[in-house]
Amino acid sequence: MRGNWVRLLSDFIFGFIKLALVLLISKLYLLIKNKDIWLVCERPDESRDNGYHFFRHIKLHHPEVRIYYVISPESADYAKTAQLGPVVHWGSFKHYLYWCLAKCVVSAHPGDCSPEPRLGWRLKGMGLIRHISANIKHGVIAINLPDYHTQTGSQQLNLVSCASPREMQFLEEVGGYRQETLQLLGLCRFDALHETVDTRRQVLFMPTWRRWFRGLVEKHGRQEAMRMFRDSDYFQAYSTFLNSKRLHAVLERTGYDLIFYPHHGVQEYLEAFGETHSRITIADRHHYDVQQLLKESAVLISDFSSVSFDFAYMGKPMVYLLPDEERYFSDHFQRGYFDFDHDGFGPVARDPDAAVDALEAILIRGRSSEKHQQRVEAFFPLRDSANCERTFQAIQKIVDG
Repeated sequence: MRGNWVRLLSDFIFGFIKLALVLLISKLYLLIKNKDIWLVCERPDESRDNGYHFFRHIKLHHPEVRIYYVISPESADYAKTAQLGPVVHWGSFKHYLYWCLAKCVVSAHPGDCSPEPRLGWRLKGMGLIRHISANIKHGVIAINLPDYHTQTGSQQLNLVSCASPREMQFLEEVGGYRQETLQLLGLCRFDALHETVDTRRQVLFMPTWRRWFRGLVEKHGRQEAMRMFRDSDYFQAYSTFLNSKRLHAVLERTGYDLIFYPHHGVQEYLEAFGETHSRITIADRHHYDVQQLLKESAVLISDFSSVSFDFAYMGKPMVYLLPDEERYFSDHFQRGYFDFDHDGFGPVARDPDAAVDALEAILIRGRSSEKHQQRVEAFFPLRDSANCERTFQAIQKIVDG
């Protein structure tokens, strides 16, 4: 235990020294060459979310902006991002330097693209870092994410993009965000949802992660972690659904395939699900793109994931499967303004059999119910392909002062 504290303290001190040195160098650099630098990022190893779509829009429509994408060179998304424009390697000296130099930082996740997230907000709070911070988010926020609000630096942000007035109100009241930073702009990745893609006879099953799976391999080793995962309510419910003979019969009878693509935080346990049926594919994130799957799929099955909002935005039907709802809202995140039974965009099932029933009804009907369609229309006042441009103009207005 003492060794862990020593290591954490030494990492903290070393990170602080690195940032302090880079900060000093960057100030000297600015005296020589003062240019406005914009940084954009998502997770260190990804470029496929709102950050990517914002970066792509800027490079295509506003080439005058000196913008860089921060990403690991080991990322599967590195090549496609580098083809669009200049990239900065995550954790490199250039990353430290440009983060300190930046005029504007645009992030889809908490951390402000900082190479040292634990220190970044502290330096910004002390006034040593003065760049504009815009959070364009990882998805629509409908439930309470206390850790997210803290890690995002809600009081230090200059802009937060929102997709719904209800989301804006909730973030102000519960998240501690300043009213003037919350703007109804839509999410950047929504633009691509308007691109014409042939819809396949395909069901996408995409549940989100669970906090209690985090770090199991590091704490207990691979074998024990896999055993603990298989014993979880999450695995038991979703494995039962995937192996349901009734589900297999529905897929065969209707001619649909099913793609199971769990959240990034669950992907390391994919092998636990094994083979299920010839019409079911267990998909890993290195070979499948989330947005492409959303666009080409006819029906979505999800749980608490924000991808359900993307799917609803396209006007396509879905089913919620919530087998561990009580634990999720006690041990993972907290309930928010969105009640799945009263606000949801599709039928709610709390066990695998009910989910099969709901899915079969949708496949037969071929569309969402009138009630669920009306909920979608009420939730999204902006449904166009101008989300990236609105976001850019809002940030540029702040940059121009």
